[in-house]
Order: sequence, then C-alpha cells, then structure tokens
Amino acid sequence: MPNVIQASRNFVCVRMMTYESASEADVLKSLWRPDAPLENTVFAILDPTGRAIVRGGRSPQMVFRDADDMSYRMNEIARYYGSNGASIPKELPTIDTVRLAVDVAACDKRPLVIVVGQNDQERNQLAARLAPTAWSEQLIGKLVYTTSTGNDLGTIRNARRTSGFIFAAPNLFGTEGTTVIQLGADANPAQLASASKQVINSFHPEVLSHHDHVRAGKQNGIDWKTAIPVTDPHSLEAQQHDRAGQSFPPPGPTGQGQRPGPGPGPRPPRDQRRLPPPPITLRPSESRQVHIREYR
Repeated sequence: MPNVIQASRNFVCVRMMTYESASEADVLKSLWRPDAPLENTVFAILDPTGRAIVRGGRSPQMVFRDADDMSYRMNEIARYYGSNGASIPKELPTIDTVRLAVDVAACDKRPLVIVVGQNDQERNQLAARLAPTAWSEQLIGKLVYTTSTGNDLGTIRNARRTSGFIFAAPNLFGTEGTTVIQLGADANPAQLASASKQVINSFHPEVLSHHDHVRAGKQNGIDWKTAIPVTDPHSLEAQQHDRAGQSFPPPGPTGQGQRPGPGPGPRPPRDQRRLPPPPITLRPSESRQVHIREYR
C-alpha cells in the first residue's frame, strides 16, 4: 500500500515512492501511461475505491488550469462523495523505512517522528497511541512518520535504540537526521503532542534553490540509490550530462532550469525544431469535461 502522509477534512494525500518499490511503480504506471517508461513524478486523484477520477499527469499543472481551479474541483469531488470530516483515521500515516522517511522529511521540510518497537505488536501499539496526535487539527501534515526496530537508526544521530518515540530533524539532503527529543514507550498523548510542537517550532531547515541544492549535493558527493532502475528520460539525460562533466546553466532570467543547448553550429529551421506544447488555458467550467471523469 502507498504511504498516507497528509490529509485535510476531505482529502488524503498519498505519496508513492516512484523508484523504491516495483509494485508501487506498476500502480503509478497504470494511473497515467502504462505503455510508457515511468517518469519520476505522477499526479492523480482517486475515488474511495481506488479508481482514477482525474487523468494522471506529471503534476497538478498538467491537470488543472491554476490553484483556484484545482481547489474548486477538489471541493466538488469532496461534496460528491459526502465527506464531512467526522471520521478520523486510526492508523499512523507512516513511510515504509527510516531511510525513506528521512529523505521525505528533508524534501518536505518537515521534522520526523520515528516509532521504535522491538516487535510488530509493540510498534503497532505505540503507533496507535501516536495516531490521534498525528491526525489532530493542529499537527496534521506537519510531521513525517515511520517505524523502526531500532536496528536501522544508524543515520539518526544521538538516537537510543530502546522502545519509544524519536523526534528528529533531517539534514539538507535527507541522508541523516539528528535527534531533538526522545520519549520512552510510556509517553502519554499529552507528552507526544507537546514534543511534536516543540520539534516543529525548533526546526528551521535551510532552503536552497533547485540549482544551488543540486550543486551542493554534487560538491558533497550525495547520490541517492533507488531500489529499482530509474526510467524517467529527463533524469537519465541529466545523469548522462553529469557523467560527461557537463553542468546546467547558472540560475538567471535566461538560464533558470534549462538544459545545455546543442552547442555551436548551424541551427535547424524554426519549423523543424521541437517546440514545447502550448500551456492549457481552459476555463474552470471546461476543466471537468476534459480532465475529470464522471464520478459515477
């Protein structure tokens, strides 16, 4: 199953790790283009049965006209399915492993909570105690959660391997974390809520532009190893440039986010160049007909 990481009163946000599970990769491909290589981002909205009701794409920008259009359609879907927010989930929304959870926390600029238990029963009991805090109105979506046996905490500095709760801050690259607060297995809901708020208030992550983040990662030798091969054509192209010693242009009005050009030499006639497709400019009233399938 995918990892439920955030929710509101009407919607649950599910994160599936693109190249960290072969089974999840198959699900992602089915949401968009099952006959094409899996790219590194996929966006879709599913109904309660798991049926895609929004045509999958790489991002919400490929589905909705703008943020207002997306908000309008999400509210429309929520009203159709009759969600009123009365039912609060009972399970803790966890990432599969500590390794992945640290990386997700760094990417989302969120602190991390690790539930440590010596066996499945103990971990489930401790996670169930923390779940109401995780889903509370004040804390929902503000922390990343995972569980541990205590044997996979090598990347968490100052972490004790005994049963309990570790509140940690991820580093810039999501490769390790530092313990901020640790509570024992007997921690009560009030203590868990207090520790959650403390770690949130004390966490001030460094924010870099994409270009500066990539450059800093290369300078520090950071290289994420995926569980299954990467198939995104754009990612593979970037890796080829890296191996060839090429770099992306520095940030600026004309270089932001662009890949290296073809170099000197004659350029093909304009009508032979590959131009990007025009942006979608649908009005909100048209978006549902084009992008959102009938709910029934």
